[in-house]
Amino acid sequence: MLAIAGAGVFKLSDLFEFHRTLSSWILIPDSLKQAVVVVLPVLEVFLAGLWLLRIERRRSYWIVLSMLLAFNTAVCVQLMLGKAPECGCFGLVDHWLKEHAGNWVTLTRSAAMAGVLLLSLAVSVEACTKLSHRKGVA
Repeated sequence: MLAIAGAGVFKLSDLFEFHRTLSSWILIPDSLKQAVVVVLPVLEVFLAGLWLLRIERRRSYWIVLSMLLAFNTAVCVQLMLGKAPECGCFGLVDHWLKEHAGNWVTLTRSAAMAGVLLLSLAVSVEACTKLSHRKGVA
């Protein structure tokens, strides 16, 4: 979740650059790009904040996981169409990765983040189940 918070903060720190990177996305209609520039980073910071404050943790996991899976799907579709999108998620870090490693790094990184979220969700669900079972026995 800290990576999601970081992504949101990096986007908010340079909205003009994030808007520029969205120009490479053919799946996002031009009429929605301005809203995405503002809403997406605010949502990322908000959801990470909920998680850090232990408010609606499970729900924030599922929303962030859904966002990552939607992003991975969109990247795959764009790559199949032959138009590699720019991510812009982590500002200068993304710029460096694109120059040195290519677009597949973006997809791999997002898939890894989704995997970590799934694993941590599974662990937290198991811990909650064990805790409720102990309370019911005592």
